[in-house]
Amino acid sequence: MKALLVFPTPKREEVYFNTLPPLGMLTIASYLESKSIPTDVVDCHVTRKMKNFADYDVICFSVNVANVENTVEYIKEIRALGGNRKIIIGGPQDAHRAEFWVREHGVNAVVIGEGEIIIHNYLTAADPLTVKGLVVKDPHGKIVFTGPAPLVMKLDTLPFAALDKVPIHKYNSPFKQAFPISSIITSRGCPSQCTFCFHNPVWRQRSAKNVVDEMEWQHKKLGVNEFWVADDNFTLNRQRAWDICEDIIKRGLNIKLQCKNGIRVDKVDYELLKKMKEAGVWLVSVAPESGNPETLIRVKKDFTLERVDQVVKWCKELDIKTVALFIIGLPWETPKDIYDTLEFARKLNADFVQFARYTPIEGTPLYEEVKDRLVGEFNDVAIHAGTLNYNAPHISAEEMGAFYKTAYRSYYLRLSKIFNILRMLSLRDIFYSLKYTLASGNM
Repeated sequence: MKALLVFPTPKREEVYFNTLPPLGMLTIASYLESKSIPTDVVDCHVTRKMKNFADYDVICFSVNVANVENTVEYIKEIRALGGNRKIIIGGPQDAHRAEFWVREHGVNAVVIGEGEIIIHNYLTAADPLTVKGLVVKDPHGKIVFTGPAPLVMKLDTLPFAALDKVPIHKYNSPFKQAFPISSIITSRGCPSQCTFCFHNPVWRQRSAKNVVDEMEWQHKKLGVNEFWVADDNFTLNRQRAWDICEDIIKRGLNIKLQCKNGIRVDKVDYELLKKMKEAGVWLVSVAPESGNPETLIRVKKDFTLERVDQVVKWCKELDIKTVALFIIGLPWETPKDIYDTLEFARKLNADFVQFARYTPIEGTPLYEEVKDRLVGEFNDVAIHAGTLNYNAPHISAEEMGAFYKTAYRSYYLRLSKIFNILRMLSLRDIFYSLKYTLASGNM
């Protein structure tokens, strides 16, 4: 048996700001190889030449809401070859969405949950109905969900992501201080209750030693000099975050780190930020989501705007750059609510800011409020480069587009911000950012 793992691009690649290694897919690859299943990887974001599908018995696609179209085209190409090749879909799917793949495109199985053990069990089981975590057809042609699979609780038992199977030097983020840049995930899950977000609520952590062992391997063997920490909650366990930073310092690893995916402001303090800075952390994201206190309560952020302001001030004092993340266009928002967010963003004065359009995600509590008002196919391109894909009661699609442009223009088209960006980013990365801005139509 030989497997191929593929991460297709979206149709509009230009609206995606970063190109970083697909850690989920690469960890599956390393796990399958550890079980003696030869596995190749193609990340279409950095590799243009596709492998010959005829050379493989199993093809697995990592699918998100943006790369559905290209995935469908690949599936048609595989089926045209004939034979009994198995096609597996993975990625952030729920059971309802998974039926679409089996019913409409004849996919053999869709993975619901963490893919390493599920995919291995599926490939080695005599009867796929005995494998938990799959949506498949039973012998009568009925589409069934086999039930939830157990989570991987001991993350240290998983091998490091197979980053040696991808061209590491081709990955990039305009926000960086060193190159090449890679990514790492030190924990899984998120116990927070944000109503707009879909995640596994069970938080699990790798040990500090295991994390720094991987960083050292990536740094010394693959030449990686900066890490994007992809955790949802890197600082949830304060002592573990401290131990990771302390071990980096003790080993003398000359690396840079960024927590661009975000840290919760109620799970960090000044002393921990100081230790993170000493270990090489130069940038963190905070996610107030809104500048309206009532909205923070409604989306269950469980912290205050005052706390956000305090953490950003600490970061400025320590010379840690900050990105503030906001969502605009939530179902109850009026123009005044959005202006509250824009005003708070200006007063917060983070080094960078990101405004995302609210996009309803299946399986989230907030989705239930808007599912009867959806417009068009679910597509996360709309988050950063489109319009609202549901009928908002207080804001029209045209108004939303205007608010979005106003948000970015009012924030970045200030001399202080322009000079700040010129100091922090290389000319190449500034050009890349401008190219993205024009392509996405954000300004």
